[in-house]
Amino acid sequence: HPNSIAYGQYNSEARDIRLNVRSGKVQWKQWELDSWTLRADTRNDSLTVKTRVAHVRMSDSLQLDRFMGRIQWFRDTLVFDLGFSNETDKLNALSLHGTTRLGDGLGLPVELSNSYGYYQDGLWRLQDEAFVLLGADRLAFRDFKVESEQHKLPLLSISGAAGLNEKEKLDISFADFPVELLGELIPGGGLEPSGNLSGTLSLYRLFSEEMPLMTSNLRVDDLSMNGMALGKLSVDSRFGAEGKVLEIGALLQKDGVDLLKISNSKVRPFEPEQLLDIEAKIEG
Repeated sequence: HPNSIAYGQYNSEARDIRLNVRSGKVQWKQWELDSWTLRADTRNDSLTVKTRVAHVRMSDSLQLDRFMGRIQWFRDTLVFDLGFSNETDKLNALSLHGTTRLGDGLGLPVELSNSYGYYQDGLWRLQDEAFVLLGADRLAFRDFKVESEQHKLPLLSISGAAGLNEKEKLDISFADFPVELLGELIPGGGLEPSGNLSGTLSLYRLFSEEMPLMTSNLRVDDLSMNGMALGKLSVDSRFGAEGKVLEIGALLQKDGVDLLKISNSKVRPFEPEQLLDIEAKIEG
């Protein structure tokens, strides 16, 4: 971008380096960063990097405002803070604080603490000492729970591991999780779902030579789409058991009446020429 500048300093006695970067706009594929600043220095035998962005546009429907990041690297320890606060009528924000140790042959262990967020003015907290292991062939979670004062059960919890071992399982559990938040991740912004998601999605053999296996048993209460009330939707699905085939069973009910029932459904999402070649038994 023409409105960009970079400058720095070098202290030969202390061997310290300071770097400053400012840009009015940075664009990479669909991503756009407005008013980006970055500062880095190597004082006190550590590397500190700070960055701020006024707006981060990731798609037509997904944008982060007032994004900030800070990373401090000292020897084999890296401490990071990431956050944003969106410019909306109701507060949507996130603040993450974590620590990791580099050089571990098993992967990148990350411990999160003092982390929280706001969604539609509601406060969400991540349980302290939540642990994530990012490995080359294994992904593991422990004590990862997102809690809200308005709910008895965690809105989101992730536990277990998935990698090469077929017996390992990574469970992602929901309890009255707002579907609206997931809808904001849908590109285009044409669909506006709402409701409360509960149930579990399980992942197996994520990094094995075989096709990853996914199973789910989910329910959406008070489901609506673009303002139209639909009722309760129950979905059972499985992917990877028969190659690149997604097997789905679904039941839509309203006031105790079955409106739509789908069974023995098979969809091939990774084969565009067969995407609309759907096998299913539909009642309703």
